Formats: sequence, structure tokens, C-alpha cells
Amino acid sequence: MAYANGRIPTSALASIPARNFSHPYPGLLRADAAASFHRLAAAFEAKFGKPLRTISVYRPIERQVEIFLERYTPRRSPVRLAKTDRAYAGRIYRLAPGRAPVAAPGRSNHGLALAADIYSGVEKVGSREHKWMNTVGLEHGWTWTEGRRIGEAWHRVYDPRYDRHKGEPITARATVQAARAGMGTRDVQAMLADLGYDPGPIDGKGGERTRAAVRAYQTEAGLTVDGIAGPTTLSHLEDDMAKLDDITKTLARHSQILEALDKRTGAEDGRIKQAADRILGILPQRYGADKKPARVLDTLDGDTIRADIRDAVRQIKGA
Repeated sequence: MAYANGRIPTSALASIPARNFSHPYPGLLRADAAASFHRLAAAFEAKFGKPLRTISVYRPIERQVEIFLERYTPRRSPVRLAKTDRAYAGRIYRLAPGRAPVAAPGRSNHGLALAADIYSGVEKVGSREHKWMNTVGLEHGWTWTEGRRIGEAWHRVYDPRYDRHKGEPITARATVQAARAGMGTRDVQAMLADLGYDPGPIDGKGGERTRAAVRAYQTEAGLTVDGIAGPTTLSHLEDDMAKLDDITKTLARHSQILEALDKRTGAEDGRIKQAADRILGILPQRYGADKKPARVLDTLDGDTIRADIRDAVRQIKGA
């Protein structure tokens, strides 16, 4: 049965987890949107180690009117004079200075129980959380089309056409496990080994050596030390691996670049590349030979190496 905007009975809605909602009144959405939000919130927490919080979901018509009249006042003009003007109850209303615009009562996606104003870092354009929501969130059906149009990074609208996870379990425990699918013990062992820790054989079986490697990583990363590769630890491991990938690709390219410079300058003996290799060879000492590679990543990145390569070439060509 179809209901008017803002007039959906609570019996036709579903709640979202209380820990994800920051208002005293119930956090409700349409049933399919609520199920998706459960899955989305668990996937977000698995990635970032913190709850995904929203401060506004379904707004009954009374709440829409209340919010609207807090922000808008009637105009004398019978026509709209500004982009943020709204038509309501036969009159034109203008937005009060310093207030954020909202839809006129009866026209909001919040009134259809399909919109959520999401925070926890999502509200900051360019943040890791915002970028994640634009990709993974969209796979769960949460679009930013309307939010981008009205200039609200936090405003997301559920569209079931984009939801690739419909029918998956909606409990937090099951969803966190699903979010980690493909990130098994073997993957954790491989990441630890690449970052300079000793997890033992990369066999997917785990064991005390793997737990000890996780504890060592957690200690040096400043995380809770429990030997378990939980959501927060996995998120840090993935971030460190992304940094390592940038460095590895940069170092792989530097040989090709310097070889080309040798040929361009007529240094057939490879003098530029050899000298640059020697200079780049001191990077571990410069950035802390007493640190594990994972922590060297805190101060070393692809941009740093690119700058060192440029300095090395200048030194050699100026000699």
C-alpha cells in the first residue's frame, strides 16, 4: 500500500540500530532501506572501526513542518525570488540567514523514509569515509545524487535499483563477516609478511606465530593489543598496504626513468642510475632503521621517494 509523504504509519516501517541513531525519537526507515542500512553500518564499522551514525531518517509530516518553520519565513512576494525559496501552503517562504535549506513539507525524501543524514566522517568531502560511502555505500543502494545537488555531503537517499546486497543477512555479526569475505587468514598473513612481520607460513591456518605477528603490528601501530585481526586492525593493515603499494610502484618506475636519463645525457655506463640507486639506498636509515617497514610508512611515501629521485638527479647532473 502506498502512503503519502510523511504519513507512513510506524507499523509499516523498520528501525535501524539504536547505536547508529543520535536522536531521542525512533530511527525508522522503509523496510528495505532499513535492512540495507543495517548491512551498510556493519560494513562501515568493519572498515573504520567506529559506528556509522545518522541524525535524521524518517520525518513524519509534523516533524517536517516543525523543521521547515524553524528555518523559513513567509515572503510578501507571490513568486520565488531565490533558489532556496520554497512554496508551502499557498505561500512562498524564504530561508533564514545562516540556516541550511530543507524541502517543503510533504516533498522530502525523509518523508518517504528513504533518506538518511549520515555522519561519522561521511559529512567531510574528500575524507576516506566520504569516498568509501560514494563507492561501497552506492553498492548498498545509498546514493549521493540529491545530496550533491543541494550541497550536503551527508545526505543520502536509498535507491533499491543500486543495492547489490539485497537478501544478505542484516545482523551486525553476519554482515561484518560478509564484509570480510575474501579477507581470510592467508590474506592477513601475507600483509603482515609484506610489512616486515613474521606470521609464519602463509598457509591460512593462523596459529601462535600469526597471533604474535598481529600483536607486534598492533603494538607498533598504537592499537589495542589482542592478537586478533578485527575491523580496526584490518583497516590499518589495508591502509599500510596501500602506502606500500605506492612506494613499490614508485621504486619500480625509478629505474626506468633513470635509465632513460642516462641515455639522454650520453652516460652509457649508467652513471646516473647507479648513483641514484646509492642515494636511494640510504632511505631506510634516513627514515628510521630501527622501525618496522610498516612504521617507516608513516614518514615515507611515493611523493617522498619521487622528491629524493629528483634531488639525486640534480646532484649528479650538477657534479
